[in-house]
Amino acid sequence: MLGPPEKASIDEAFIDFTRPVRAELLARYPYLAEVPPDSPDGLDTALPPPPPIMWQSRGILIPINPPPEDQAVDPAPGTGTDSGVADDDDDTRRTWHDVALSIAAELMDKIRAEVRMQLGYTTSAVGFRCSFISSFERFANT
Repeated sequence: MLGPPEKASIDEAFIDFTRPVRAELLARYPYLAEVPPDSPDGLDTALPPPPPIMWQSRGILIPINPPPEDQAVDPAPGTGTDSGVADDDDDTRRTWHDVALSIAAELMDKIRAEVRMQLGYTTSAVGFRCSFISSFERFANT
C-alpha cells in the first residue's frame, strides 16, 4: 500500500505515508471508520479522545514544551530515543494527528531498518503532518 519513493534530491527521497497510516489507524481503531448510530450530531459529532501514545523506540521526539535544562533527562544510551519525554506529557494536547504521526514513525522505523539490513545504509527520517511543510524543511537543510 506504500507508494514508491519520490526523488527529492540526489541523496533524498520523499515517501507519502498518508494511505498506509490511514489504513493502520482504522485497523487499530475501527470505531473511527463509522459514525456511531447514537451520535447526536451525526458526522459532526466530535471524535473520542485519542489513546495514549507510546513514543519509545519511535525515534527522537522533540517536545513542544521541553523541561527546564536542570530537569532534562539524557536519552537512554544507545536507544536513539528521548527518554526525558513522558508517554503522555499533556493529555489535553494529544490529538488524533499525534496518533497518526506515531504510526508514521513506526512505519519509517521499519523502512529504515530494512534499508540498513538490505543495503547497509544508515538513513534519517523526518515526519510532518503535510508534504508542504516537509518541503520547507528539506530546502532549509540544503
